[in-house]
Amino acid sequence: MNRIQFLGWVAAMQLSALAAESPGGAAMPDPSALGLIELAVPQWPGNGSLEIPWDGRPLAAATLNTTPRQYVYSWELVQNGQRLHVNLRSATSKTIPSVLTLEVETPLGQLADGRIHFPLNVSQPENLEGSSRSWSWEFTPTRPGAYTVEVTAACPKYTGEVVEFGTKKDLAMGMVNGTGSKSRFIQSSIGRFVVTDTQPQRLYLRHGEGERVKSVITGISMRPTSETGRILSQDSLGNITLPAADVTLNGTHSLVDPATKSFVRWVNESDALSWEFNVRQPGGYSAELNFQEGTLPDGSEVEVTVGGRTTHVRSNGSNALQCEVVFNTPGEQRLGLRFHHKVGSQPVELRDIRLTQKVGEFAVKTDL
Repeated sequence: MNRIQFLGWVAAMQLSALAAESPGGAAMPDPSALGLIELAVPQWPGNGSLEIPWDGRPLAAATLNTTPRQYVYSWELVQNGQRLHVNLRSATSKTIPSVLTLEVETPLGQLADGRIHFPLNVSQPENLEGSSRSWSWEFTPTRPGAYTVEVTAACPKYTGEVVEFGTKKDLAMGMVNGTGSKSRFIQSSIGRFVVTDTQPQRLYLRHGEGERVKSVITGISMRPTSETGRILSQDSLGNITLPAADVTLNGTHSLVDPATKSFVRWVNESDALSWEFNVRQPGGYSAELNFQEGTLPDGSEVEVTVGGRTTHVRSNGSNALQCEVVFNTPGEQRLGLRFHHKVGSQPVELRDIRLTQKVGEFAVKTDL
């Protein structure tokens, strides 16, 4: 079943859901190499709940590919895992078309986009002091870097429950969000974890104390995040600088230079880089990608993606690549970089990206 066929299947499924009928006769596609299944959804049902056939596989997350990316409110397996209910926090008949991404738990080490899954069914049971339940997982990261740690759980307490994660000697505290049911799952961000080397290491999770613990945990995930955690925004002139130090490393081997933090050593063609930032003034911007001298080979082609639009820029011997990007709305934005084609095997060193608002893209109000 290709994506176009699947789009038609989901559209037909929507009509069934709106008519309160159970869809059937369709098989879910296999996950990609990243453990992702993408479903094109032309319109969410007015009650915010989408039902699709399923095969019982555990999920790590479910997101909508909007700008910014949006986590769904919750999901639950019903009919012995043969149906999946995906719930938005709220929805109306005017909800815009979207792509629903289902992230299947994939315990295969570090994935190509840098994520690492730790399902509970492959964990090592622990007996950490002060907990009713605790587990650990051994892993070997492919690169140093910063990650957001997320726990997938169903918590019947509407107030949520506390968990702790980290190394055995250094545990940080996070909160599992409440879902009101032991069968309704959600992914909760519980904190930040920094990997400092590529040696084998162990991640621990400690959960509560005594009979008060109610959550059903299926696993945790480590997702690449900004190396600094800073929130970037426009300066007083309306320009935006995206430094190497603030990059999110969506890959397996690229890394920020550990000594200076002044450039990203972009290693693999499959590695992607991204930055998240706030824009006050939407409109057209000139984007300049600045590289260390002599590190960007002629003929290399880079994809620049903003708001679902991708622009290809080809190197012609300069240390900078230039293109135009458009932000349609103010607020949180994401800019992504990926090689469409990389010449040679040597790392490319990126210093920063500078976004300059184009003249005439906004009006200046003056008092006369």
